[in-house]
Amino acid sequence: MYIPSRTSLPVLLGEESPHSTAMASGEKLEGKQLKGGSISIRPIPDECWTRVLGNLEATELSTCSVSCLRFSRLSDHPELWQALLRSDFCASLTHRAMLLAWMAMHHHFHPRQLYIFKRREHLLDLEIARADLCQRYEQAREQDRKQRRLRALNYFLVRVIHCLLCISVLASSILLWLKLKDAVTMSYYLIFSPVLGFESVFFIAASMTFLIYFQRSSTGWTFYWNRLQGTVRWFILFTSPCEGFLVLFFAGAALPLLAATLEEDLPVPWPSLRVLPPFLAVWLGTGCFAFSVLRRRQCSSSCIGSCLFLWCPLAAFSTLLFSRLTVWPWLSPMVMMLPLLLVTCMLILFSSFLTIASFWPNPPTCRVQTRRGPVACVVLGRSGGEFHTPEQRLGWRGSRDWMEYATTTLLAILAFLLPMLTVEITLVCYLKGACAIHWVFAPWTLWLTGLSFFALYQSCLPLKPNGLGAPHLDRLPNRYRRHDLHSDTELLLPQP
Repeated sequence: MYIPSRTSLPVLLGEESPHSTAMASGEKLEGKQLKGGSISIRPIPDECWTRVLGNLEATELSTCSVSCLRFSRLSDHPELWQALLRSDFCASLTHRAMLLAWMAMHHHFHPRQLYIFKRREHLLDLEIARADLCQRYEQAREQDRKQRRLRALNYFLVRVIHCLLCISVLASSILLWLKLKDAVTMSYYLIFSPVLGFESVFFIAASMTFLIYFQRSSTGWTFYWNRLQGTVRWFILFTSPCEGFLVLFFAGAALPLLAATLEEDLPVPWPSLRVLPPFLAVWLGTGCFAFSVLRRRQCSSSCIGSCLFLWCPLAAFSTLLFSRLTVWPWLSPMVMMLPLLLVTCMLILFSSFLTIASFWPNPPTCRVQTRRGPVACVVLGRSGGEFHTPEQRLGWRGSRDWMEYATTTLLAILAFLLPMLTVEITLVCYLKGACAIHWVFAPWTLWLTGLSFFALYQSCLPLKPNGLGAPHLDRLPNRYRRHDLHSDTELLLPQP
């Protein structure tokens, strides 16, 4: 629909135009004398002019109304403006019925006045719609900017931190290896400088996370906090802000205190306890985290498992190591490493059991006729030509999530548990004098190199969007999968 400009608005409202002239004499002309003859043109009837004016828009009809008195009279015909009302403001039959009812209710007004009112109302609706569209566009742009900032922040807190951790630990391990071989002469501050640099970057990331947490009450920061990722956010949610800060502080202070202790730059009033500061930092951080977990959570399987597989072995190993370095130097290395070896072996056995049970094939089934109808049962053996009743048995349950869980467990065994067990065994052999230092750092360096390459590869991949579930880890061929989607535990239920 044609929207009049600002200059044509007075014409639409029926006001006087400064360029209009009263051509009253044009009403009396019967024809026009042509050059070279006396032939005159007869005037066009009003009906024809009405048909012509019926094809014009509202602004064009208003412009014609100021040209002469005849057109002013013809352009005020009610049928012309009623037709314009129906054509411009009726998008459906419902609108047409509503418009006809509205025109009948205001029949004492001229249709031209009704058209002007409708046009003004339509222009106002257009302005409101345009303002709403602009507001929605700005909101969409702001949301897109927030999404880009959040992706960049999560990329830094997750992928960059993982890469820096693996690379820094690998660099410090290589420098320490060279230091123990007497290949280089440098202080322990330089040896641990890559890890100290990582701690600086990590504390910057932790400061950003704490800032977002304390600003989460405002509308702009709530979006970031609800979709934030990273270890620091997990610490805050799993413990509390104050306890999480204490855990990070004590954990970060252990390595500088260790370097100062090895360089003998840290004065301790008791010479026999000169290695106490780094151990004290580790004990305080571990104790604070364990106390927070036990305080905030009930005595569940997760708490018991974390105590058995994490806090108790770590506390026992640190205590035995401190005893060997201070008051009990004749302590056997096997006894000192026993808590970590037991935990690693138990985790390997448990993960192997889960993996084997997940990939274990289902036993064959058969059909047994009963009073209630045929029932599928598991073939466990024969005795006198009769099948035994089915019993619950471990195996793949037909759920794809179970297969993905088994694949993840297998990857954890190959990528973490077996290399950790290898490093622990070689460390025990080195402390007993059965092998050289190369056999300790060789598997450790090889493992960290693989983790560094994997972290670099992961940094090239996009982050998983929030709320879409875990990615599929099951990449096994189809021949290792069952195509039925039902569990064999359904066979244990009573049949209808």
